[in-house]
Formats: sequence, C-alpha cells, structure tokens
Amino acid sequence: MYWLGAIIGTMKQYGGRIGLKDLYRDVSLLRNAELSDHYDAVVRATIQAHSSDAKTYKKGNPDVFKKIGHGVWGLRADWSTRLVNAYVAKRNDEGLNEIAFANVVSDATLAKEYVEAIMAADTKKAKAIVAKKKEELIRDIKC
Repeated sequence: MYWLGAIIGTMKQYGGRIGLKDLYRDVSLLRNAELSDHYDAVVRATIQAHSSDAKTYKKGNPDVFKKIGHGVWGLRADWSTRLVNAYVAKRNDEGLNEIAFANVVSDATLAKEYVEAIMAADTKKAKAIVAKKKEELIRDIKC
C-alpha cells in the first residue's frame, strides 16, 4: 500500500480534513496485508514527514499537510501542485504511484473496486487499478 496516497485519498473523501481516529480506521481498510499493532504510528509519521507544521518534517518532501487542531490534519490548498512539482517533474516512480493511489482512494467507485480486490486477495487486480490511474496521470501531464 502507498501510505501517502492512502492518507491523501482518504482526506480528499472527507473534504480535505480529517481527525486521526477516522483516518486510522479508513486507511486500515485499504491495507492488503496484516497491519502491525502500530500502523497508526506509520500514518502519523507519514503526515509529519510531509508537513512543515510538524517538528519531524523531512526537508525535501512535498509539504502537503497542515495541522488544523489537536489530532486533526488537512490538505494544503495547493497540495496537488506540490506533489506534481516534487514527483512528476522528477519522474519519481514511487511518487507517481502515491498520486495515482490517492486518486483511486478518493474515487468512490475505484476505491470500492480496489478494496474488493484486496479482500479477495487479488493483488494483481488491485495493482492494475493503480497502474491504470498512473497511466492516466502521466497522459494528462503530457497534454
């Protein structure tokens, strides 16, 4: 699973902001393998590594999240531009996968198809859904 993409896609479903408890719950539904007991720490670390509002922000990462309140995070207004500048311009394949996965998660129909594939242990289909979105993303950027 693409942690950053799952977080962004889930936040998009909630209008760009979400409490951590809801985020943990919804992100866990996207996982195709057993989650560790501390997956919530991975979610928090991913958010903080991509937010200049956090002390643990990793310089060089796209700054896409903003702290709204205690336990509540949101997407910066220009989050997609920041991701495109960071990943697409550099042709960072992992970054392109994150963006594609965020687009899958935020699309109700595709998210349902993805979760159904994961629940059926059909990782090939799940990967194909993300790969198709990635191809569309690259095609749109070239236009």
